[in-house]
Amino acid sequence: MKIRFKIKSISLKIFFITSIILIVGVSLIYFLIYSFLPGFYLNYKKESLDREAYYIVSSASEMTLKEGQSLLEDFAVRNNNSVMITDNYNNIISMFGSKIPINLRMASSDVGDIQKEIYGSKNPNNYTYLVKIPVVFKNGNYVVYFSTHLQPVEEVSKVLYLFIPYIFLGTLLISSIIAIIYSKMITIPLIKLNAIASKMANLDFTVKNNVKTPDELGQLGMSFNMLSDNLHKTMTELEEANSELKDDIRREKIKEEKRRTFIAIMSHELKSPITAVKGQLEGMINNIGAYKNRDKYLKRSYNLMEEMDTLVREILISSKLENPGFEKKPQSINLSELISKSVEQANYLMEEKSLTYALDVGENIMIEGDQSLLKKAFNNIVINGFKYANRDSIIAIELYHKNDKIIFNVYNDSDPLSDEDIKEEKLFNAFYRGEKSRNRETGGSGMGLYIVGQILSLHNFSYKIENINNGILFTVEIPNDKKK
Repeated sequence: MKIRFKIKSISLKIFFITSIILIVGVSLIYFLIYSFLPGFYLNYKKESLDREAYYIVSSASEMTLKEGQSLLEDFAVRNNNSVMITDNYNNIISMFGSKIPINLRMASSDVGDIQKEIYGSKNPNNYTYLVKIPVVFKNGNYVVYFSTHLQPVEEVSKVLYLFIPYIFLGTLLISSIIAIIYSKMITIPLIKLNAIASKMANLDFTVKNNVKTPDELGQLGMSFNMLSDNLHKTMTELEEANSELKDDIRREKIKEEKRRTFIAIMSHELKSPITAVKGQLEGMINNIGAYKNRDKYLKRSYNLMEEMDTLVREILISSKLENPGFEKKPQSINLSELISKSVEQANYLMEEKSLTYALDVGENIMIEGDQSLLKKAFNNIVINGFKYANRDSIIAIELYHKNDKIIFNVYNDSDPLSDEDIKEEKLFNAFYRGEKSRNRETGGSGMGLYIVGQILSLHNFSYKIENINNGILFTVEIPNDKKK
């Protein structure tokens, strides 16, 4: 079974990787120094000695032996080297530093030759580099021997080898410190960005990035902020769209329910008179009982057909108003004249029920709207006021300005409406009749106020019905500051 060690924290990963890189790097540098420093140092010592020796020799032609001795002594002291001057017969003229042993091969060689040699003593680590150069002074020809010890190179190698444990511990300590600092510098911004990303994943866009550096991390932080803002904006728009969609679906469901209810009630409303007319016609055709009096029942059948015609017309008007493509034809309307004419048309009801009315209509009150529709709506309101008023009562009709609105009121003495009818605005539902028996002679078809509500809503007029002072008040409020 294999055991795998997994490091999940990016801080630890960067720490370990950085530490390993630093340790390997320092170790490699130390290995290179240990391996190549002795050879490099040996060449350096040899080249330095050769360069100084050649320089002195080239300058000797302008010096006497005594002047050359002074120069060579200074060179030996300054460079910790040994210098020896001999004549052509290997007799020592002067010597500075330690004695230089001369091997037979170098001593027997031609005087004019330049000889270089590395030789060692009994100790294999004690080596000396020797250079023999012929020199021509003003007062004679001589041979100069230069030598330098190479033993310090081997000592340095030993020291480097013994110092390896300390180098390793120091490197480990310094690498760890540098790795910690470096990992913190890199990972703190990344950890912050990761926290922001986690918040964004949970649809929390309130946290913003505050890492502001001129490098890629700073640019990434700015991108996170832009992404957060864009996602928040998009999510808000989607939520709003979703809310609107839910509202639209809910409204469509309500409309669909109303449509089904409307069709069901409409079918009933049309079926009832059709059934009645069919029964009367069948009775007259077959001379059954009272239906032998054809003139009476033909008139009744005709009246029922008239009611059906009126109902069908009202249904068609309502259907037209509910059509999304319907557009009203706005024009300037003198509402004062329209109301006055509606009152005149209701005079027959006033005589039948012995009614009196108080008319308080402001002069030339103008509004904007579809004249044919508004005429139908206001006529219906006025006629209903007369139609459902108690006998021998008073009707009050008002039209006036109030602040930025136009107020139209119709009040009549009538039996109060139920609280349910008022609160739920049932009177403005299709085919609804406040009269419990649903008798057309007393309650109408139930489409009148439904169409009134449609027309007023189409023009953005507010309206309400309320019980007041033992009567009923119908109020319409018309905005007076914009066209409808």
